[in-house]
Amino acid sequence: MKIQNVSKNVDVQLTDERTQYFCKFIQLPAPNEKKSKHMIGYQPVNNDTIGVLHHVIIYTCSGLTEEERNRHHEEAKLTDDYFKCGDYTMEYFMKCFHAVAVWAVGGTGLEMPENVGYPINGDDSADRWALMEVHFDNPSEKVPEILPIRAGLKIQYAKKRRTMDAGLISSGASWMFYLPPKQKEFSLWGTCSNHCLEAAGLEDKITVFAGMAHGHRHLKDLTLSKVTKNAEGDATAVKEVFREENYDRMYQEYKYLKNDVEVSLNEDLIVQCKYNTENTDKWVRGGLEQVNEMCYAFIYYYPRLEDISFCTSMTTFEDVFDFWNTTSSDIIDEPTYQYNRPGHPDEFQIGDSNAEDFFDLNFPNISKELADQYQSMMRNANQHPMCMSSGMNVFMKDDEDSTPEGEPEGNNAWDPFEDETEAWEGKAGLYKKPDGFVTFIATIFEPEDSTPQCFADDPSYDLLQSSVPIHNVSFIVVLITLFITFFN
Repeated sequence: MKIQNVSKNVDVQLTDERTQYFCKFIQLPAPNEKKSKHMIGYQPVNNDTIGVLHHVIIYTCSGLTEEERNRHHEEAKLTDDYFKCGDYTMEYFMKCFHAVAVWAVGGTGLEMPENVGYPINGDDSADRWALMEVHFDNPSEKVPEILPIRAGLKIQYAKKRRTMDAGLISSGASWMFYLPPKQKEFSLWGTCSNHCLEAAGLEDKITVFAGMAHGHRHLKDLTLSKVTKNAEGDATAVKEVFREENYDRMYQEYKYLKNDVEVSLNEDLIVQCKYNTENTDKWVRGGLEQVNEMCYAFIYYYPRLEDISFCTSMTTFEDVFDFWNTTSSDIIDEPTYQYNRPGHPDEFQIGDSNAEDFFDLNFPNISKELADQYQSMMRNANQHPMCMSSGMNVFMKDDEDSTPEGEPEGNNAWDPFEDETEAWEGKAGLYKKPDGFVTFIATIFEPEDSTPQCFADDPSYDLLQSSVPIHNVSFIVVLITLFITFFN
């Protein structure tokens, strides 16, 4: 098999901060009939990460202008090529939301089936830019002593384009949630609904062939299930796609399904995350740092749907507030919700306090019975869909002005949960609350108590290199671009 070789090396200096994100824009070559840009696998450059590397992700971009790239370098750059990042409200990220490759600590990487490849630079009309994001978690808050180390991805491309285009969907619960402390088990559900998949372009079915669980220190068990529904929207069958029964955040590996799972128009993908918060006396907010939590299943499938990357849901802050306001015997101050601030502590405030601090002060040690009631409310409440591709909600994809302009700030910030402007005819199952907020009724089901057959053999091919060496002496970025030769 003939392959394309590319090498990228970057020297990065870590500081004593705990959470450190670094990003870089990468220009991609244009495809043509004789040159394939199918990615067929990737691996980490070096898994000896001395406990500080959390993940490496490559996203493709859409609608990103030169002025926007340059502005971001000037405002956040550390060198001419790399800049600090990690804020999911920033304009560049809203336009670079299509994940291509996702690696997390402990994983060996991914190998595509023989007939499948990921079009890393899309089709002829797609933008020629990608974003590489590297996240380090430094819990000691000291500059690491054992340096340099090497981190990043080795990527392989096939010379000949394969039969099927693969896609990657991040499914589960949006990170905008709050988990109670001191609970032996607390479950959270997130839905990739058939409404989202249909709006993203699903006409018949997709086929899932691999998946990976992702959460942080409190996640103990994650299950991805497929739920088949009848015309009335009731669940008629449940199939477990894969499960991480003993999740370990330091060993995040892809599962290859021995029997691929087809997902059709009348079916939802639902992720259940089980957490243990017994070792913390603080509420745990969903978010981007290791002290926060996540609930994701990264799913590789084919054929690719071009208009979706994130397919998640959340219980609205309004419903969360109503539950605790009803539970409390005290008068609670009025809440404010900022759905355009995902990942920020001020996304949900009660009075003058961020919700996390408010819960710590007013509900520091709730009973299991009350925690179960909170869990049940979140499971049964209407869910708000977060169905995203680069620059837009999939329900807004036909709007002429759906791409954000300018840096988000104040009342002009771009809201990834923004209401659709067109009429709602033909969107069965989606609802608007009186204030216009969009929700859908989540599928309630009981998964079968079974373990699917999966395997995770090591990839068997030679790989390319896209690496991030880390040094504590100087911050130097060296980019080596090799021109690629294809043989007819």
